[in-house]
Amino acid sequence: MEKQQVSKVSSRVEHLLQPFSPHLEASFAAWKDPFDPVHNPNGYINFAVAENKLSLDLLLEKLKHCRNIPPSVLGYDDMRGNESFRKEIAKFLETYFFHRSVDVDGIFCCAGAGCALDLLFQCLLEQGDGVLLPAPYYPGFIHDIEARARCRPIIVEPTGQHFRFQLQDLEKKLVECRHSGQSVKALLLCSPNNPLGFMFTREELENIVSWTRQNGLQLIVDEIYGLSVFSKSSKLVSIGSVLDELGDDVHFVWSFSKDFCMSGLRAGVIYTENRVARNALRFLPYFCGVSGDTQFALTQLLSDSEFVQNFIRENTQRLYETYSVHCSCLDKLGISYVPSEAGFFIWMNLNPWMASHTWESERELWRRLLDKAKVVLTPGEVCHSTEPGWFRCCFSAASSEAAKVAWKRVEQCIVHHQEENRKREK
Repeated sequence: MEKQQVSKVSSRVEHLLQPFSPHLEASFAAWKDPFDPVHNPNGYINFAVAENKLSLDLLLEKLKHCRNIPPSVLGYDDMRGNESFRKEIAKFLETYFFHRSVDVDGIFCCAGAGCALDLLFQCLLEQGDGVLLPAPYYPGFIHDIEARARCRPIIVEPTGQHFRFQLQDLEKKLVECRHSGQSVKALLLCSPNNPLGFMFTREELENIVSWTRQNGLQLIVDEIYGLSVFSKSSKLVSIGSVLDELGDDVHFVWSFSKDFCMSGLRAGVIYTENRVARNALRFLPYFCGVSGDTQFALTQLLSDSEFVQNFIRENTQRLYETYSVHCSCLDKLGISYVPSEAGFFIWMNLNPWMASHTWESERELWRRLLDKAKVVLTPGEVCHSTEPGWFRCCFSAASSEAAKVAWKRVEQCIVHHQEENRKREK
């Protein structure tokens, strides 16, 4: 009798053999049936995916004029990014982030910020090393840390106001890990923060750098929302502007995905001054480089400094206006939220609509809004919220008009559910 063949994958990827989480499956469903005020008024309104669709018109018009590619684009080039592209990125970082000179040799381009983080973890950490990750966090960071580098996320629960962590929270978790024998080698920050929408001050960043250096940790700062600062009273303080030199232990990550509304073009940036890591990073982008066509288009875009300046100004104004619409809707519904100053998110408390203060009740509310209101939110549980009932809303993922429709649907869904409960109680 012929022996039956058993399908098997390598042990390296066995940890990836799991279904997508329900909240990701919900987004997939929403993409297939999207809301349109004219053609599909009953479609899903998806506030769960971190995209900015408010300024697509500005980008599309510009990119139409950035596609007259020369023959050289069709051939191989430097896998870390061709020289012209990296030079434009260096000037861009000098102008908007670092406010000082940037060494082109420290710039490495790859297919998105998630890819950039993965490459840094592979370069700087050993398999099994811990990465301190303050909660609540962007859920995708777990995949970035675990998938290929096989490092371990070490969740730091915050004790500060509005879910913000304090240095004592980092210290407590680091001590716990070292007492238990868990190696910790890095701290990952997101500034502006996803999902809380705050930015670190200069003093906070200086204190964090001092703490990581005292403890021999690598510091990786993801500033992917750095130019999406919509608060009229706030201004980005980049890690690159805080330090005259990053040194061997501080690393900067950014991407075109968020600030330029182009998550589909897959163009991320690493800036590091660690010369040993630079040597390794010369080779790794071979597996995840940015296409020549995309590099050419983005080089043309960045070289138009007037367009970039005007786009950032108009985009942040649109973010502010749409954020304000959402806040107005939430205020009318009596829903509290953490004030945001940058990024795409509102971290809001839907506890008043839950049957009990439990994770199960949070899941039930999320499912009800998904199935009945056809509004997709990110439940706080997947962001490792320290308490049930908090949800992340990506307000930039749809127009202000769609936002009004969404919150009206939500209100009707909640009212209907409350009426049904009262009938059952009778």
